[in-house]
Amino acid sequence: MRFLASSTLLIGFTVTLIACGTSSGQSDTDGLGTESDGEGNDNVTGDGDGDAGDGDGDENSSPSCEALIECVKAVTPEATSSTIAAYGPEGTCFDIPGITPEDCWAECDALRESLSEAYPDAPECGPPSCNNGTLEPNEECDSTSGCSATCTFLSPGLECNPVNNAGCPDDQKCVPWENVTFCVDKLGPLGRGESCGGPDCADGLLCEWCDDSQDYCCIPACYSGSTNEAYGQCPAGLTCVTFPEYYGGSWPNGSGLMGFCM
Repeated sequence: MRFLASSTLLIGFTVTLIACGTSSGQSDTDGLGTESDGEGNDNVTGDGDGDAGDGDGDENSSPSCEALIECVKAVTPEATSSTIAAYGPEGTCFDIPGITPEDCWAECDALRESLSEAYPDAPECGPPSCNNGTLEPNEECDSTSGCSATCTFLSPGLECNPVNNAGCPDDQKCVPWENVTFCVDKLGPLGRGESCGGPDCADGLLCEWCDDSQDYCCIPACYSGSTNEAYGQCPAGLTCVTFPEYYGGSWPNGSGLMGFCM
């Protein structure tokens, strides 16, 4: 993802913290925005804009940036003030000409996801809906065996979730093969039941052996755990057959959550 110019300092600071394994006990000594109240007290929880506030900024508020700030508070608290200064409701990101609030929200998601990879045991760095026991479109898993506190698979063999494509960039598709799941370039958005020969089915569909013909076609992927409403569930008359059941062999912990509607 191309990050916005306003946040270059913050991103560089975050990457440095991750690379060096900075502990939460260190102070902000690189001049990236720790503020003082004029009485010798550093401000790491204020609005980060150095003033008393000249607007409510409600139009810029979003769960994405609020989640990023909570994540930073938990794992790199010394960067809290600079994060708020960039992505809070009155953050500098929202003042850049030509940049929309949606652009800033997307960047908040990307930064939080990067931190979640570095701190998989920090639930504050998961998606806003993480750990509610229900799979959402942006989660690989949720509150199940083999799932991290940030709603990603713990096993290195499970790179992504084919049910919702979580874990892959927009131009790639998650597919299962030989006891792993991984991201590959998309080849085309074929619909359910159409003949296929690779990763060319639409999201939520996988190219596998059809039940009613000697051919490969796009069939629905499914999730055996709890999902958001009917998301990831099989259409009427079909049953979810998990990857271990379908392929056989030994699969990583968590694979039994995903499968094909047969």
